[in-house]
Amino acid sequence: MRGSTRCPRGGRGRDGLGQGGGQSAGAGTGAGDIPVLVDGGIRTGTDVLTALALGADAVLTGRPVLWALTVRGREGVRSLFDSYRTEPAEAMALVGARSPEEIGFDLLAPGS
Repeated sequence: MRGSTRCPRGGRGRDGLGQGGGQSAGAGTGAGDIPVLVDGGIRTGTDVLTALALGADAVLTGRPVLWALTVRGREGVRSLFDSYRTEPAEAMALVGARSPEEIGFDLLAPGS
């Protein structure tokens, strides 16, 4: 399988999609049928929604899973992934999107 992984972090001081995710995630769009995965900056379910709006096909998580496992074990990881499922669904409902296919850059920059 071919794909493109985008990491929005320019270094430890730039964690989060807010600083660099727009350029990184969107950079892979229009590249044909190659999936774009965002790695880094995903801490909450709304970060998942933001990454999808910026053009990602999926997100990768690392440290949050390890933190959840360390603090609360299996239940912590389960809770984290539950939030990754429920928070985007709640945010989608708030903006009127019925499916992930309706999420686009205009969600972040209306009128673009």
